[in-house]
Amino acid sequence: MKVLYLGYWGANEGLSVATIYPHLSILASFDSVQKIFYFSMERDGDIDSLKFDTLKIQHIPFFTGHGLKDKLKDFTAFPKLLIDFIKKENVDKIIARGAPAGAIAWMVWKKNKIPFVVESFEPHADYMLESGVWSKYDPRYLMEKYWEEKQKIYAQNIITVSNNYKNQLISEGVKSDILEVGPCCVDTQKFQFIHEQRECIRKDLGIPENAIVGIYVGKIGGIYYSSEAVNLFKDFINLSSLHHLIILTPQLEEFEGQFSSENNVFIRSVPHSEVPNYLSASDFAFSLHRPSPSKIGLSPIKNGEYWANGLPILISEGIGDDSNLIKENNIGVIWDSKNNHKALNEIVEIVDKVKRSEKTNTIVELAKNNRKFSIVEKVYKSIL
Repeated sequence: MKVLYLGYWGANEGLSVATIYPHLSILASFDSVQKIFYFSMERDGDIDSLKFDTLKIQHIPFFTGHGLKDKLKDFTAFPKLLIDFIKKENVDKIIARGAPAGAIAWMVWKKNKIPFVVESFEPHADYMLESGVWSKYDPRYLMEKYWEEKQKIYAQNIITVSNNYKNQLISEGVKSDILEVGPCCVDTQKFQFIHEQRECIRKDLGIPENAIVGIYVGKIGGIYYSSEAVNLFKDFINLSSLHHLIILTPQLEEFEGQFSSENNVFIRSVPHSEVPNYLSASDFAFSLHRPSPSKIGLSPIKNGEYWANGLPILISEGIGDDSNLIKENNIGVIWDSKNNHKALNEIVEIVDKVKRSEKTNTIVELAKNNRKFSIVEKVYKSIL
């Protein structure tokens, strides 16, 4: 079998490294898979084709951009390119990651009827609407919503990242036999807590051993809180002189402008491979999506990474399956944005009880049970 794997992000972006690369490796491990053609969408300049550990995987970058003309090209010229490529290489199946990539896969299917699977299928249009990024009559919203409905009808399989969203799709009339659940999984060994790294990072940043350190990994704005997140961070560091905050983000200027006068806030942009070291230096983590009905479709990769490191999470309500798992297992706090101090005091109480250790604890076990890659491997076996 020859598989065309379609991503919607640049090959070097964090989401690709964290979520696509491991899935390519799992697919390549199957004897039935002869070749995988991985197409990435590069919007920030030229990159060379990546080399993977196996010759089964061939990376093909598609160069586009961020402008309106580029977006039109993504959904016009790119599908035509893929149709020609599939014919030339005799591709048997398309796997698209995310609903925007799934839209392109559906466009290709219309022309050649090559079966397509959409994994990490989420209500992307509703995310953007509910977060205020798109309006109800924005052409982008209307088109994405239309394309998502087509995927629900014509995809050979749809893999959601949460059980909550799978159940909603069934209630909408999507056939249950095409639905699978494959959460955003993590390498639990790679993200495990290492005491030596904790000491090293804290020494490098000048953080005392007895300090309580919160960490936030990612962006603000869009589907994430923005000013509310900044206020929450400020309330945390103002509660005690022993409270310190680490922010790992590509939005350096935005965060540095907000915390320029704070000595106990450390803002960095680091490779994904270095994130586990900073998690080990921390005591709890923030996960700050804006709550809305569509967020039941999420499975934030960062939550799996936090859990694998043994970190309790301060999280918004209604995020995928994660908010419920945190409540049921008492391994974090559900944050009400109208009452920062209550949530912060509660997470500090949990930190006092959960001593950082290289021994496996309840939080790490949750990661191993709910975010392990063997879940994805089992799903792939059922659809290939």
